[in-house]
Amino acid sequence: KMFQHAHNVLAQPLVTGSVPQVGPMFWRHGLQTPCAEGAQDTVTRRRVLIADDHALLRVGLQALLSADHADIEIDEASCLQDAIEVYRAHPDIDLVLLDLNMGDCRGLQGLRQFKERFPEARVAVFSATQDEFVIRQAQALGAVAYIAKAYEPAAMSQMIVALLRSEPGASGLSGFPGLTRSASYD
Repeated sequence: KMFQHAHNVLAQPLVTGSVPQVGPMFWRHGLQTPCAEGAQDTVTRRRVLIADDHALLRVGLQALLSADHADIEIDEASCLQDAIEVYRAHPDIDLVLLDLNMGDCRGLQGLRQFKERFPEARVAVFSATQDEFVIRQAQALGAVAYIAKAYEPAAMSQMIVALLRSEPGASGLSGFPGLTRSASYD
């Protein structure tokens, strides 16, 4: 279902105004799903930046989120530098989903660099790495959550929506799974 929706999104022309904003490898997507009739005035728009070097993953996640959540706007970046430029241009982004390994960053260095530039940013690590050491380091560096790419799509969507609904600095939302294996990684 997610990939069929992603295919449908790719087959449609870009929404007016969703041309490259800062560079050639990231785009701001207006959502395809309309709000319920009469609800547009009461919907609080949330903005998510997906920073991952795999276009299919970015498009798939955008499709997953837009399928059920018309109040979420998506920005994309294919590398850390583009993510920094997008966030600088749009500091109203509510949540950054940051992959640990992209062309211009490896490991926790990307998270460290992003948080040094934007300490107020709410960044959730979005990674295939499921090492407890890395997860704890991400938490120590200021990530608000760690979302494993291996999660089921519905669970991933629920976690992202929960993070968007929580207030910055709110306690009670644990976005850091406890895993059993650990190795040194950075």
